[in-house]
Amino acid sequence: MRLFAAILALCVGLGLSPARGALIAYEGFEDKALGDLHGQGGGIGPWSMNWDADASTTENVAAANLVYTYPEGFDHSGGGKALRITGASQFQDLAFRSLAAAQNADHIYLSFLLRRTAGSSGGGDQDFFALWLDNDLGSGQADHADVPNVGFNTNVGPGSDFIARDYANAPSYARAGTLSSNVTYLIAAHFWKATAGAAQPYTNCALWVNPSLTDVGSPDATATLTQNRTSFGHVGLRTFSIDSGDVYLFDELRIGTSWNDIVAPEPGTLALLGAGLLALARRRRSRP
Repeated sequence: MRLFAAILALCVGLGLSPARGALIAYEGFEDKALGDLHGQGGGIGPWSMNWDADASTTENVAAANLVYTYPEGFDHSGGGKALRITGASQFQDLAFRSLAAAQNADHIYLSFLLRRTAGSSGGGDQDFFALWLDNDLGSGQADHADVPNVGFNTNVGPGSDFIARDYANAPSYARAGTLSSNVTYLIAAHFWKATAGAAQPYTNCALWVNPSLTDVGSPDATATLTQNRTSFGHVGLRTFSIDSGDVYLFDELRIGTSWNDIVAPEPGTLALLGAGLLALARRRRSRP
């Protein structure tokens, strides 16, 4: 009950309810069978197809519990399953999934949990992993390089391992943070249009690494976008230069139109809390 009251107080204090946008899509892997991701569906949102995973790499749904604890003390939990990514890769498309309709909101927010459980960023290679948003499935890894990407690109410089970008060169990079093994990271990003409108391009991006609940106005890095992308209809994962001994866990993907769609509480929790509070108030008023 103390946690319930604390969450309610936090929601009111932060103004979360009126500031919520729309959760576009969610994938937490909890409804998946353990094993190969390919062909599995589920999740929340207008997904129009099951996951299509590459057969030459290993992307398995595995038993894992990723948890990031906000500075405020609340947990951002991935539950009991996550996507386990292993195996060497050179320009590898790992998996993708399509949405029923292209998304072109003026503000797109996304977040996910990430943890490296084996391997390192050593050896001089620039280990790369990204979630991408695209309107074209393409025919290869490079086809998703010049669209919104969020993930990591290591061994570039101190404090610049995590990225948000839409192009492989400056100024389209937002960089921040250092990727360490056996640390769970909450990575959040914001892509927005300077001019509102469905046909207008995304012009800017922001990146957060392990944010607080109130960090929406204080990103770790920002960048100017250059590729004039106006929408996306496909969501995918890709890697480059991942070593054979590296193991990564990916979980709790959230895509929405506001900051509060992608941070704790869990998707739908605020609505449930609001309904519960209203019911409790009515019950108390009805007592003699």
